[in-house]
Amino acid sequence: MSKANTNFDHLVKDEFGDKEVSGTYYTINKLEERIEALETIIEEFMANWGPEVQEKRDERDKVWDEMVRVVTVQKRNKEK
Repeated sequence: MSKANTNFDHLVKDEFGDKEVSGTYYTINKLEERIEALETIIEEFMANWGPEVQEKRDERDKVWDEMVRVVTVQKRNKEK
């Protein structure tokens, strides 16, 4: 391991605050865990709000708007 990697180990912040770490492998493992958690959050977000969901909502809204137009025209014709 090069000395450059160990010079900055003491600057690493983790969930427990500033702390001397065991080395760069510890830091890499912590970063991998954080990345996995972020990937899970992003996947859940995209499943709930991603482009496919927005397209489905747009289609549903178009149908709803058309139904409202039809009902409005029917009411207008009924009043005459």
